[in-house]
Amino acid sequence: MPARKKQILILDPDAFLAGIYARRFESGRWGVRVAETAAEARKLIAKKAPDAVLVDTGTLPDALAFIRALEQDPATASITVVALTALGDRQSVKAAMDAGAEGYLIKGHFVPTEVREKVERLVADARA
Repeated sequence: MPARKKQILILDPDAFLAGIYARRFESGRWGVRVAETAAEARKLIAKKAPDAVLVDTGTLPDALAFIRALEQDPATASITVVALTALGDRQSVKAAMDAGAEGYLIKGHFVPTEVREKVERLVADARA
């Protein structure tokens, strides 16, 4: 029996960029869902929890509250959360990590394939 596809939810209000990352994860045999708002993401997670969530913490006003809520809920605490944003200042990194993100990636510093590889490593580490 083939291994279960890993699932990722990409939360990014920029549909174009979310689509680029979605295609890269799909090419790596991930199941992908995309949400443009935290409310939409919560509904998708309630239906089926993904292995990982990629969140743009720079353009989503409630991104940090969304991450905190995932980390505090026992039903979603095991989801690997990774911030993917254009913000690279220490305060933004610290805020995302303090909220519960397991990783922080700066858009423009990593090509989509590298983002997928880093998320795959974080998910594998969380399962180990």
